[in-house]
Amino acid sequence: CVLAALLRRCTEKASPLTYAETHAGRGLYPFDSEEASILSEFEDGYHKLRVHEGREKLHADIAAYLAAQRPDEYVGSAA
Repeated sequence: CVLAALLRRCTEKASPLTYAETHAGRGLYPFDSEEASILSEFEDGYHKLRVHEGREKLHADIAAYLAAQRPDEYVGSAA
């Protein structure tokens, strides 16, 4: 949420910006993949956000993140 807000603010100006993600691995992981099952970190993050989606109002950045996700994969680091 903080990173999304920071990047949005930094891109409001016309000057160029470079952002390099250094810890995301390949960045797209099916929930049932071997990589995702190593630590199953998505259970304490992504899945908890999905549980609250629709039941309560989420911060706009979090809602936008969830809306952009594929239903059977998540973006980030699997391990």
